[in-house]
Amino acid sequence: MRDALYRQVAIGDLVLFSVLAVPVVGAWVLDLLLALNAWLEWSGSLPTSAGVYLLLHLLGLLGAGLAFLRMRIGARSDAIAATIVVKLAAAALFAIGVVAGAPAVLLILGAVDLLQGLALLFCSMRSAAPPGLENVESTQ
Repeated sequence: MRDALYRQVAIGDLVLFSVLAVPVVGAWVLDLLLALNAWLEWSGSLPTSAGVYLLLHLLGLLGAGLAFLRMRIGARSDAIAATIVVKLAAAALFAIGVVAGAPAVLLILGAVDLLQGLALLFCSMRSAAPPGLENVESTQ
């Protein structure tokens, strides 16, 4: 279950970041999120300039590349641990950004990262054998 969840998270990240990396589509997604923020009358704003779009596309490219690498590496313990740390840190950064004045709709993305990180953490905890019991053979 842990390996399947890890793969689903990596595929989801690959799709999302690939969309953000495409110049016209990534800008449209950002504009859509900002319009949703205004429609919901939530707080925060973000200037939409060429620099913001460039940063969005570069981060999308980086995220897509890392998600692809995570898929190629597979569900090794260190890759899963790194993914958990990154997901929880991203959720915290989204929250900090909203407190600093970024659009509150970004909390939705932060909540998704938080839920993915916690789900991977709990699946990893459930699948891990207690210390010292990895090589114990049954005596029955």
